[in-house]
Amino acid sequence: MNGMPRSRRLQEALDRLERHRVELERDIVAEMEALWFRPAATRTDDAATTTGSGSFFEVSWD
Repeated sequence: MNGMPRSRRLQEALDRLERHRVELERDIVAEMEALWFRPAATRTDDAATTTGSGSFFEVSWD
């Protein structure tokens, strides 16, 4: 803030926001890892039952 001291309330709000950001980032990474490391058959079953919002696809190298 251009060298001006932040109010205590503003700093507390910024600290809470940062904690939430870190928690969300951890949750997202954990969810992505869980999806990535599941067996392909499970992923295919999940993709077949999604409503089209962000499902992924399988790639065959045959």
